[in-house]
Amino acid sequence: MRQLRRALTSATLAAALLGLSTTAAHAEQWWGRDKAMDVVRWSISPDPPPCGTIFERPVIKDATLDIVGLSVRHESDTVQLRAHFRDLTTWGDRWMTFDVETDGRAYEVSVSRRGGKLEPWLMHAAPEPDPEDLDECGTYSTLQQVIPCDAEVDRLPAKDLVSVTVPRACLAFPTWVRAGARNQRWLGDVRIQYDTWAPRHTDEAVVRGPYGPRVRHTR
Repeated sequence: MRQLRRALTSATLAAALLGLSTTAAHAEQWWGRDKAMDVVRWSISPDPPPCGTIFERPVIKDATLDIVGLSVRHESDTVQLRAHFRDLTTWGDRWMTFDVETDGRAYEVSVSRRGGKLEPWLMHAAPEPDPEDLDECGTYSTLQQVIPCDAEVDRLPAKDLVSVTVPRACLAFPTWVRAGARNQRWLGDVRIQYDTWAPRHTDEAVVRGPYGPRVRHTR
């Protein structure tokens, strides 16, 4: 069910595909801001059939889902990903995802609560859909492979951030990485509140990202 929900969200949410930033990144770390108060509620009505109608509206008061920054630190042994929030005093039933692209392949690091504890899951990124895989409403489903990895996650409410540290070995020792971040909370079967790190916005729908600039590891 998670894969189908994620695919539905990916197929309908609009995001911007961001290439290299105009601001030069440090040799091994980078930080990028995101607009505050841009959480969106997504909902769908069954009419008209068969695909229904999608509605989106801003939810300015939702500070706990509101991403305001993203940072990457690429060291000799690890890659640290940090999502900065407007107010992270509560977690709720959200799940969040760091999109990670390397010179080898793309990954996802999903963070969710299980048994009262936050756990990170490293996965190969979902493949871009083939047009033949889309149904009449433009949605599709996919399965993702979980990669065994001793990644660590820290939630720091006092600093309003979530930090994930991934060993470089789990990412096949990349020369560079670049990252994106998104999180969402289901409000029933047909409503989602979400935010995506996206300094610029267009109407181009993408499955992953947008990404910050490439960050190379410390030599």
